[in-house]
Amino acid sequence: MNKKILSIITILICVASLHCNAFATQATSNTGNLCFDGCNAALLWYRTSSEMRAVHHQIYHFATMLIKQKVTDEGLKPGTWGIVADLDATILDTSWLELKRHIGGKKSRSTPTELMDALRSDKTETTVVPGALSFLKEVEKLGGYISFVTNRDTSVKIRTKYALKRLNIPYNQVMFYRKDNNKTKEETGKPRHAKTKEDRFFAIANGVIPYTLPQHDILMFIGDSIIDFPGMAKEIESDNFNAKVWDSQMHDKFSKFGTEFIILPNPTYGAWMKNCESTPNINNSTNSK
Repeated sequence: MNKKILSIITILICVASLHCNAFATQATSNTGNLCFDGCNAALLWYRTSSEMRAVHHQIYHFATMLIKQKVTDEGLKPGTWGIVADLDATILDTSWLELKRHIGGKKSRSTPTELMDALRSDKTETTVVPGALSFLKEVEKLGGYISFVTNRDTSVKIRTKYALKRLNIPYNQVMFYRKDNNKTKEETGKPRHAKTKEDRFFAIANGVIPYTLPQHDILMFIGDSIIDFPGMAKEIESDNFNAKVWDSQMHDKFSKFGTEFIILPNPTYGAWMKNCESTPNINNSTNSK
């Protein structure tokens, strides 16, 4: 190898090194060491990728078209129908909570107490999930009720409503988690992996007190976790999750996705993490093609 070629290679290596260092510095400042401190790929994708924004805009664009079509085709009048949506990772982007845990070196799942403590201290960090605001404004314009069903507890009620107001998010009611919504581990003999929302779904559709909206048809449920949809929460209680079994036995329930149920991707946390705790057989849990 002659000296000229060697010099060129040396220069290219130096340029590449400088470029990598610059990228590392920029990525570190923007993502809180996500790239270079354990490589939390899920959180990195959620907080920084164009793909995350594109897919959320795509989903909400589809949901908007679907709602418009339903209202038009069925001739629905204002005040006779509505939608139900989860809050976190569906309407509100609170991924900064997971980022803070990652930066702090916490690898375990956050406890409900930790989550509520963090939300009570939030003043400006929560933002709107891409595409959500325009969708909600269209629902409001068409005359639909907007109900949020969240597993945030009532201790963050004031802070939650403050965030919704600050972000100019339209809604009619927020239904928080209450302890009497669920049985405890001691009552059931099993760990409570999910706080189900079935009672609150029923209350919205039937105008049950203490919720103030009148009885109305729910055209759409929107969420990022399987527990955000009626009839789906009980399916995650199995300690032997098997995707092949689900695909064969749950066809009718899954068929509602894309019509009545709209789900958004959230690879950072959710009810699906329970599958890690029960150490399923990965080979049996994966679909064969």
